Amino acid sequence: MRSEDPRPALAARLTSGLAHIAALNDVVLASPRASLAVRALVDAVEAAIGATASLLRRASNGAYAVVVTLDARPANGSRMPANSAPPFRFDDTAPDELVLPVPGTMWPPELVVAVRGAKAGPDEGNLAILDALVSSFALAVRLVAVTAELERKRVDLRDARAAQAELVARFSRDVRGPVTSIVGFARLLEEDGRFPSDAREALAVIGANGERVAEVAADADLLSRIELAAVDPRWRKVDVAALAAAAGAQIDRRSKAEVVADPDLLGPALERLIEDGQRAASPVRAKAEDLAEAVALELSGTGPSPAGERNAPTVGGRLAERIVERHGGTLRTGSAEGGWWIRITLPYDPRRLRPTFVGSNEGEDLSSTA
Repeated sequence: MRSEDPRPALAARLTSGLAHIAALNDVVLASPRASLAVRALVDAVEAAIGATASLLRRASNGAYAVVVTLDARPANGSRMPANSAPPFRFDDTAPDELVLPVPGTMWPPELVVAVRGAKAGPDEGNLAILDALVSSFALAVRLVAVTAELERKRVDLRDARAAQAELVARFSRDVRGPVTSIVGFARLLEEDGRFPSDAREALAVIGANGERVAEVAADADLLSRIELAAVDPRWRKVDVAALAAAAGAQIDRRSKAEVVADPDLLGPALERLIEDGQRAASPVRAKAEDLAEAVALELSGTGPSPAGERNAPTVGGRLAERIVERHGGTLRTGSAEGGWWIRITLPYDPRRLRPTFVGSNEGEDLSSTA
């Protein structure tokens, strides 16, 4: 009597095992958490070969202890390895127990998987499935470790940026107080007719430079808070061309230029660009263009660009860029015929496009504002 060919059954089991391996990978990739990876491994072993599995980590005393999460670090273990070279096994390894090291770079291994109670015993099919599962789990271990390290770096970076923002805010407060006093006294003395004209001209320069320092300090403070997303837009219907005109730009062509924006953020950004653009004693021209689902505002002038160069933006340029990005828009700069241009494109309503990026709707008021 001919015995049945075991290969089809083995192939079917291997196919089922591969499906569970894929499920393990999907779970870990979707959420690479320390506890979820171990749970996914245990479930995959049970579903693939009907066995129970446990993960053990080498403790500080050289023995192994069961852990249920990858970030657990046992101080002491109870199961000692039987030898110092492959293949790995424990002193108390039971006859129906399979122990597989999780692939890594050290010996003895830091992690091992102990499997007991396989329905079909430790046959060729089970061993192939377990080897594949453990190898897949090794990738999950690495992914969890990398994800945790990235999260730690993200938190460190966030804390560093918060400290930097606080330092900038403190600097801004410390600078603006004395500078305001200096500017006030300079303006007061400038109007005093007892001083000669050359002295009053010098006082005017002091006052203008002091105001400039105060502007830079205020811009740096606002920029640092925007970088931290500490400033949420307060949405209004805003006429972008009217904001540019109020800041001193000459409007070349008027068209529909109304968008939902925060005038208290967008207005100062345009003012800074236009004021800096006028320092070359040339007018800043602006034209608004109605696009599909967006409005474009183009500023142009002669002399140095108020946004600076791409690799060396000015404080005002960086501030404007971040505020425009906060509104879900874009800011591009360029030069032509000895002059400069800045093109700002803003969506009609950024909340519909990128609600998680542009901020909350707190304080929403959709009445028109110029």
